[in-house]
Amino acid sequence: MRRQLQLIQILVIVLIGGVCLESRAADKVRMALMDYAPLIGENMKGYGIEPAIVTAAFKQVNIDVEYDFFPPARTFKAAEEGIYDGTVGWVWSEEREKSFYYSDPIFEASLVLFHLKSFVFDWETMDDLKGIPIGITAKNYYGPTFHEALDAGKLTIDEASKDAIQFEKLLRHRIKLLPMNVYTGHYMVREQHDSETAALFIHHPRPLKTSVYHVLFSRAVKENAARVDLFNQGLRQLQASGEYDRIIEEYKKEYKLE
Repeated sequence: MRRQLQLIQILVIVLIGGVCLESRAADKVRMALMDYAPLIGENMKGYGIEPAIVTAAFKQVNIDVEYDFFPPARTFKAAEEGIYDGTVGWVWSEEREKSFYYSDPIFEASLVLFHLKSFVFDWETMDDLKGIPIGITAKNYYGPTFHEALDAGKLTIDEASKDAIQFEKLLRHRIKLLPMNVYTGHYMVREQHDSETAALFIHHPRPLKTSVYHVLFSRAVKENAARVDLFNQGLRQLQASGEYDRIIEEYKKEYKLE
């Protein structure tokens, strides 16, 4: 009888321990990130605007977040396969939705055309861009209107593997226009060049599109169907409290975002 009681006690301890471990696991998510400063950056405070918003939103519902950085392709794959719970800072696409639950929008930014001040330029439609050398970066998405014009052969394109390469081409007049996220473009210019050179770059005020960024939760992780709802709840609470706007203003001020 005593031995049976001891076995029952051990079983209870194991079950309680398992519940505690499961509870701790449920209270933490792991997100894979790629550098896309200043929206996301390994060496930035809070890892950038978007992770700072995500961390604060999860905190509203008592969930901690752990981040690890990878190159873009590995970031996406690690989240898609469920090695990580998800990834931060992606725009919607029909193809991605097959593998991920999408959160409510966490941030928005304009995609604009950067050029040198010395290049006098205006545009309203894609037809106005005909014959102008435009730099694009491999695998980047520039919106349906741009890609329809590209597929129709209306645009003169110079492709490179990295955005930084295209800014150097812009400076050397090898291209005339460069579509980029407005925050990322100005941040990159300031990081790459001295203030005198950086002042040579401007962007056209008309956006190609507005990029709406989300948290992607892997469909390969069974808990994520509930987690996305919890995150959206925390995000709404963050916005209602005014903390969401405070985070954005803080980053804009600290990193001199345009």
